[in-house]
Amino acid sequence: MSLTMKQRVKVNAALATIHAHGLDPFAVHQRAVALRQIHEPRRAFEIALNEFAAQHPDVGVVVGNITRIVEAAPANDLVRYDHALNVYRDTGDDAAIDAIAESVLAAEIDLAVQAGELSAADAQAAKMDAARELAERGAPLSEGAKAALSREGFDFPEAQAPAQQAQPAAMRPENLYASQTSSPGVPVTGIIAPGAQARIDRDRASDYSAQGPHGSAAQSQPQAFGFASAAPATGI
Repeated sequence: MSLTMKQRVKVNAALATIHAHGLDPFAVHQRAVALRQIHEPRRAFEIALNEFAAQHPDVGVVVGNITRIVEAAPANDLVRYDHALNVYRDTGDDAAIDAIAESVLAAEIDLAVQAGELSAADAQAAKMDAARELAERGAPLSEGAKAALSREGFDFPEAQAPAQQAQPAAMRPENLYASQTSSPGVPVTGIIAPGAQARIDRDRASDYSAQGPHGSAAQSQPQAFGFASAAPATGI
C-alpha cells in the first residue's frame, strides 16, 4: 500500500521542515524505510517522525504543526501544496515554497485561533506581520494582503529578476527523490532538494545564533510554521 496524496504531502512537508531547520531528513527517511519491513508506509513514517520529534522537541513542534495544517487543508490547497513540495524537492527552487507561504501561514494562524492560542484580534495582527515579512523578502501575496499593506503605507521592495531555476541533479546516493523505491510498486517519499543546501547555509547565518550539543541550531528568530504551545506528536 502506498501513501495517499495527503499522507505524501504531510511527509514531504515534514521532511522539508526538518531540512529547513538544518537537521537531517535523510536519517528520518531511512528510519521509515527500515520500519516498512514491519509496518505499512503511513505508520512507518509516523513512527519515524515521532521519534525525531522526541529527539528534537523544538523542531518536533514545528513538524507537528505542519502536519496538522496539511490535515486541515481543503482539497484545492492540498493540490497546491503537493505541487509546490514536488517542485522544491526536484529543483531546489525556493519560489515554489514562497508561492504557498501566505496560505500556509494563514492556516497556521487560524489553527492557533481554533486551539485558543490566539485571539481573533491577535490573529489579524499576526497575518499582517506575516504578510509584511513575506513582502519584504519578495514572496508573492494575495491582492487582499497587498491592499492591506498599502493602506498601512508599506513600502514594497522593487521587483527583482527571478532567480535562475536550478536543474535537477543527477541521481546520487546522497540525494533522495520520491521516485526511489524500497520494494516493487511502493514509492518511498523523501526530500533533500538539489541546490537547497546553499540556501540553508546562507540562512543559518541570520536565522540561527548557536549550535546545540548535537549540531542542531538554536533559533534566533521565529521560523515559519509552529506555535510553541502545540504538541509535537505527528500524525500522518
